[in-house]
Amino acid sequence: MGLLLADELKFFNIEEKDFRIETATHFYELGKMSIGQATKFAGIDRIAFQTELSKRNINIHFTVSDLHHDLNTLKSLNI
Repeated sequence: MGLLLADELKFFNIEEKDFRIETATHFYELGKMSIGQATKFAGIDRIAFQTELSKRNINIHFTVSDLHHDLNTLKSLNI
């Protein structure tokens, strides 16, 4: 099922790209999308998405489990 919003977006004077970014950052903030899902939905790379989060004062969700995963990755790289 697709979602067609072309006419509605014109009414609100917003481009589709901006709508996608706004929607993705909102659902990421609510925990309804992972950063990967939100980045893909927004149609931008991860760094650009993190920049958009920063502009909106939205913190990146980073758990203790994420920290352990990153530390293990670094250890495996001998860094």
